Amino acid sequence: VLLVFLCLLLAGGTSFVLLQLVQTGNVAGSISDQSSILLGLPVRQASLPGIGEKNSANTSMQAKRALLYSTETNSILFEQGAFDRRPLASITKLMTAMVAIDHGIKWNQEANILPNEYVEGGELILTPGERVTMIDLFNASLLGSANNATLAYVRQLGMSTEDFIQAMNRKAIEIGLEQTEFHDITGLSASNISS
Repeated sequence: VLLVFLCLLLAGGTSFVLLQLVQTGNVAGSISDQSSILLGLPVRQASLPGIGEKNSANTSMQAKRALLYSTETNSILFEQGAFDRRPLASITKLMTAMVAIDHGIKWNQEANILPNEYVEGGELILTPGERVTMIDLFNASLLGSANNATLAYVRQLGMSTEDFIQAMNRKAIEIGLEQTEFHDITGLSASNISS
């Protein structure tokens, strides 16, 4: 009975939220005749020539860095600090994952986390002696931003951290990320930068 009540309450709440979104017009982006997508985000009209001329709403957007790129003309329509190199933080883990996949991670290999791998930031908490698989560590790294899981699966790939970081930098250049530089595998280092 309690489960049925909770399900009905959840369904009612979801219906209410959807109704509110539909009434305000933000539930889905609409495509105009110019192939623009209305995202429901406020935009400073004067900053974007040719964009939003039909919409006379007095809106604004504040950002230190922004880039508006047209895939139709393959050109940048608006740029503000978009090419400044900034710390990547945990986005670093995406490159770590790409290099691990390139290296040939064995998904079902039994794995562990050493005590010295419990560093600051997100972590996967295991009881002493508990073992997991490489895919568990990989998923915890990407989904939970677990720094200890990242350190553990890279260690168990059999290459030194320094060699792994070099592979990350080579991969960045290979895929056209010339403004990207890595100094660690988790993103804790502010020296991991990109535009």
